[in-house]
Amino acid sequence: MGNDFLIVEVDGVGTLRAASQMALEMCHRNYAAGADGLIFVTRARHADADFASRIFNSDGSEAGVS
Repeated sequence: MGNDFLIVEVDGVGTLRAASQMALEMCHRNYAAGADGLIFVTRARHADADFASRIFNSDGSEAGVS
């Protein structure tokens, strides 16, 4: 699809603070790294998954899936 994402490893994705603001700032194409979105990942707490994630669009809104 041509989308590009920044990926940040965190300790936990459930209670990220300021994630929307971070997405706005980090995804800006002219003043930062630039991307279509920001994905926060952490190790999964369940045996049936490898990791957990939360995805934020470049406008700061949280995406359900990508």
